[in-house]
Amino acid sequence: MDTFELRFLTESIGDSAAKIKSEAGIVEDIVMFAPPKVGEHYVSARGNHYTKEFFASAARALEGAVIFDQHGDSRSIVKDSLGRFRNVRLVESNGTPKIMGNAHAKPTVKTAFMEAIEQFGDTAGFSIQANTKGHYDDSGQWIHESVADTKRKPSCDLVDCSSATVNVFESVPQTETPKEDAVEIKTVEDLRASYSDLVTQVEKKVRETVTGEFTPKLADAQKQADEYVLLKRKTLVLEKLAASKLPKIAITEKFVALLNGCADEKEIDEQIADRLELVRQTHTGVTGMGAENDADETKKPAALTSDKICEVLVG
Repeated sequence: MDTFELRFLTESIGDSAAKIKSEAGIVEDIVMFAPPKVGEHYVSARGNHYTKEFFASAARALEGAVIFDQHGDSRSIVKDSLGRFRNVRLVESNGTPKIMGNAHAKPTVKTAFMEAIEQFGDTAGFSIQANTKGHYDDSGQWIHESVADTKRKPSCDLVDCSSATVNVFESVPQTETPKEDAVEIKTVEDLRASYSDLVTQVEKKVRETVTGEFTPKLADAQKQADEYVLLKRKTLVLEKLAASKLPKIAITEKFVALLNGCADEKEIDEQIADRLELVRQTHTGVTGMGAENDADETKKPAALTSDKICEVLVG
C-alpha cells in the first residue's frame, strides 16, 4: 500500500493557539499536505513523488473529506468518524504549494477530539488516504499525478505517530497496479520464471519478424550456397574424368549425374574406377604375338581431353 506524508500536528496547526477553537470544535489552517520539492517533483519523507498538478487535484477532492480515527479499509462512519474538513484550499508561498483546511469536529466527539489535539499535538497528525492516478517514470519510480474519482472518497484522518523525528504515516492505494518488487535476473531461466508472459510475447514477436523479414533471405542464401556446392562438385567431377582417360563412349549423362550426386571425393574415385574396370573387361581387340589377353594399343579409343569432357558435361 502506498502512502501520503503525515506531518507533526504542531507543524500543521502552527504555533498560534488561537487557531484551536475548542468551544466551536474547530481547528483552523491545518497544513494537510506539503512535501518539499526535490528536482522536478515534490517528494515526501517516505520517498513518494508528486507532480505540482497533484496539489490542485487533491485540494478539490479533499473539500468535505471525512476525518476518521486512524486509517483503515473497513471503518464505521458512525463509530470511527471524528468530523470533516472544510474550506480546503491550495496555498502557494514563494512558489511552494501546500494544501490547508479547517477541521470541524463532530458534535458527539467534539470534547475528545479537541482534547486529543491539545494533549497529543506533538505526536499526532493528519494523514490523507486516497486513491491516486499516476505513472512510472523511466527509473521505475511511481509518480502521483492526481486523486482518482472513485466511489470511495478520500479522507484525511487523525493518526498517532510513533516517531519523534519523522512523523510520517502515508496510505494511498493506487488505481493502477503497484510496481512489483525488483527481481534479480541473471539468466534466461530467471527471466522466464519471473516474466513468462512477457518472454512468450517476445519470442512470438521474434518468430514473426524472422518469418516475415529473414526467412526469404535465408532461403535465398541457402539456395546460393547449394548452387556453389554443386558447382564445386561438377568442377571436381570434370577434373576427375579428365585425369581418368575414360573413353568418350563410357561417359554418359547418367554416369555424370551419378558422379555429381556422390557423397564425397572418395565415392567419385570409386565410381570412376569401376567404370574403367568395366571398359577394360569389354575391350576385346587382340593382335600380334603377345599373350592371349594383350590388347592392340592401336585399337584403343583415344583418351578424352578436358574440352571433350566439358562437351559431355554441359552438352
